[in-house]
Amino acid sequence: MFIDSDRKSPAGATFTETEAVSLMKTHVAYTGKYDPDPAQTPDGIKIVIHPDSASNQAIVGIDRPFFVRVEGNRLTVKSPAALIPASGLMRSVELEMVKTD
Repeated sequence: MFIDSDRKSPAGATFTETEAVSLMKTHVAYTGKYDPDPAQTPDGIKIVIHPDSASNQAIVGIDRPFFVRVEGNRLTVKSPAALIPASGLMRSVELEMVKTD
């Protein structure tokens, strides 16, 4: 699941229509099997996720490539540039997770 960092919280547990539209447009979630390509690239190891269920059914069956890199205690996951349906803009998503002791 990916959530826009600028996402606004709804006022309460029951959403208004405007809030529901905003919440749908500011996230994407999916599940599915994945295949890693062991070859290293400058961006890391390529992993392709094959969505079989998603918050937006339009992405089911469309492969989602990502590049994964581990450096010390940091795991970085980066997507190639893709069209963001909510904005119509081409964007790349990059997540960095840090292991703490």
